Amino acid sequence: MTQTSVKFFHSGDNAATPHSKVEGHLRVIPYTNIDNSAPAGAINSNVSDMSRWISTQLASGRIPQSGDKRLFSEQVSKEMWSAQIPLPEPDPPPGLEALRGNFSAYGLG
Repeated sequence: MTQTSVKFFHSGDNAATPHSKVEGHLRVIPYTNIDNSAPAGAINSNVSDMSRWISTQLASGRIPQSGDKRLFSEQVSKEMWSAQIPLPEPDPPPGLEALRGNFSAYGLG
């Protein structure tokens, strides 16, 4: 099994840049590192990188169109897709019993 790094997902010059309206005009604004102030799921990314990430997730860690290169193992993929906090499944309102879910959980690994 060949491993590759997260750098595969950074597209360099193809990176998205933040924009905002400045004096009524859409302008590129300086990148701000949000690692220490953003919520746990906040990221700076672009469509190209996100589509590669989704494709790799759906391939259980294998990087599509790269032969057998993997970013993470199948075991790690299973952990990422497993529920971390099971929640009780409440009874649905009367008349909607057929819509009762089989499980409820919060937070993937």
